[in-house]
Amino acid sequence: MLSKELETLRNEVNQAFEVKQHAYSELDEAGKWRAIEKEDLDNDWEKLELLRKDMNFEYEKLQDDWDQYKFELDILSSQINQASESADLSHRMMKMMFKMADDAKAEGDEAERRQYIAEALGFKEMRDEDNLRKSNLIKEKQVLKKPIDNDYIAAKEVYEKYKLEHRSYQESYAKAKKHHEEVKEVFNAAKDKYDNLLKRFKEQKRLEAI
Repeated sequence: MLSKELETLRNEVNQAFEVKQHAYSELDEAGKWRAIEKEDLDNDWEKLELLRKDMNFEYEKLQDDWDQYKFELDILSSQINQASESADLSHRMMKMMFKMADDAKAEGDEAERRQYIAEALGFKEMRDEDNLRKSNLIKEKQVLKKPIDNDYIAAKEVYEKYKLEHRSYQESYAKAKKHHEEVKEVFNAAKDKYDNLLKRFKEQKRLEAI
């Protein structure tokens, strides 16, 4: 027959065991909830990463389009400058040839005058061709289309929107994690109490058996 003290200890051990088992059950449920929320969070993160990659892809494509646009723009600008410089040079040479033709006429050299006029007209033709080429290049530059960033903007908006929605998964997981940690502390305390009472019960029982 157990002594009154030992009987009391046994009752406390049994009660502590029930508390521990209940705490373990809650810990198990909390662990499952946390695992589910973590899986949902990870799955949603993968979706978010795919959207981020889509956004980055559209951004890189847009940058490539801008690089190509700037490249073509630089080429056209360079060609326009070359045509303009060439036209200016031809115009100066034309004026010089006409002046030399006038000088030849003043000196009574008709053959030399005709030669200078022919050269002047040649430079005039070159000038007109350069000006026409310059005009066409300017038109080509004006109609050169800038890259459209609609695809990037759309992808960015989708990503940013989903990023905000992803916070709800983060918050849900954080809540489940916090609850699990709190329940774990309760279980650890219940287990410690049970282990200590069981140890006391065994020791008391040993002493009474002597």
